[in-house]
Amino acid sequence: MQRIVQLTDLHLQAHPAVLYNGINADHHLQQCLAWIRVLEPQPDLLLLTGDLCHQGHLNAYKRLYGMLQQTGIKHLWLAGNHDDKAVMEPIYGALLGAPYQYALGGNWQLLLLDSNYQPDGRGGGSISKVHLQQLESQLQHLTDQHILIALHHNPVSVQAHWQDDIMLANGAELVQLLQFYQQVKAVICGHVHQVLDRQVHGRRFLSAPATSVQFVAQCEHLTLQPELGPGLRLLDLDDTGQLFTQVQYLPKLSSPLQAYDAQQPDPLH
Repeated sequence: MQRIVQLTDLHLQAHPAVLYNGINADHHLQQCLAWIRVLEPQPDLLLLTGDLCHQGHLNAYKRLYGMLQQTGIKHLWLAGNHDDKAVMEPIYGALLGAPYQYALGGNWQLLLLDSNYQPDGRGGGSISKVHLQQLESQLQHLTDQHILIALHHNPVSVQAHWQDDIMLANGAELVQLLQFYQQVKAVICGHVHQVLDRQVHGRRFLSAPATSVQFVAQCEHLTLQPELGPGLRLLDLDDTGQLFTQVQYLPKLSSPLQAYDAQQPDPLH
């Protein structure tokens, strides 16, 4: 069994004391990491699916890298529309090419896609034609593997006009491509600050809540859910190709962060 924790839409600020939509993004991330540290079994991977730093500030990426290194858990980063890949590179190392292939073990392969091609200036993006061709070539060769695909932008609708207006511009093309490859078990994304779990052409499309703030689902305009604390998604992948997942919201803190009593999740089922 391979265990992944998806963290997304961190929106760390240039200075840790600066608030993002009324919350301290650093504290929310630290709360998530404190919860992860007592998780049993421990994750094999922390997968960060974009919008890590709100305006791509160097100081924020440095803080993020330091916090993740302290966990002792392998971590992979994807850039979102709020990130600056040129600033990320000297902190994280060589940028993950797209599609980047990472062997998870147990016949599972993780393919990371860059969805920031041709940004529209409003938050939307796409996958380049070259990268889609490379993805298809990889899938043609990985016929005996279980595949999990990750990207930042949502490739399928979340049924909210303002969010679907800035989703993956060529999401329909990606969905159409994947329907021919049965080994693709799920596609996971960030970007939407809410939970998505849909089946399209037999493929499961998942998003995770943000570690920062949550958006009200299927809402005409951007509306926050201030009553919800930070969130994350757990994914357990077994050797038969089954995927078990659950979303975890953490309580809003009313006391200092160091007093946070991390709680174990319910068993996955």
